[in-house]
Amino acid sequence: MYDMRDIGNACKRYRQYLGKTQLDVAGDLGYTSKAISGFECGRSYNALILLWYVDHGIDLFGILKGGANCGTNTLYHGAKYKRFN
Repeated sequence: MYDMRDIGNACKRYRQYLGKTQLDVAGDLGYTSKAISGFECGRSYNALILLWYVDHGIDLFGILKGGANCGTNTLYHGAKYKRFN
């Protein structure tokens, strides 16, 4: 079973992989960086924040299938397969 900490942690690592800051995500969505931090730490759930990550290429099915903390997460960004740890 997955909780929001797993998904939030994977989103955080993906954001860092993209070279974006929490402030970048917050600015795109009109939220504060504190709201992004809360989502990434699993303290809050916000579908719009989650959709930002989906829109930027994260593969939620891959996270749920492989586990957010496994060492072989493969995420899809555009047409290219990218691996990050």
